[in-house]
Amino acid sequence: MQDASIKKVCDLVVLSLKKAYSYLKQPIIKNREYPDAEESFFEYLEYCEIEQALDALEALGEANEAPNEFWLNLLESAKEMKFERHIEYINSQIKI
Repeated sequence: MQDASIKKVCDLVVLSLKKAYSYLKQPIIKNREYPDAEESFFEYLEYCEIEQALDALEALGEANEAPNEFWLNLLESAKEMKFERHIEYINSQIKI
């Protein structure tokens, strides 16, 4: 039963992360400090490695001047997973 609930949370967070990714303008600019972030993001999602996927998306968001919708979707994922470090950083990226 616990495995099913973990998978459900993972699936929901993965959907939120993919939605965030969809807000990035094409073509996506590579982050100089994390040049393979886009490829890594999709690889991490395959294995439900959420925190690493968040790291990759944050790098892409920085390099691509992502809109608030991007950051808000990341924030939703970070809160769901209780990733305090990411929550703090993502909140700093949201433009009011």
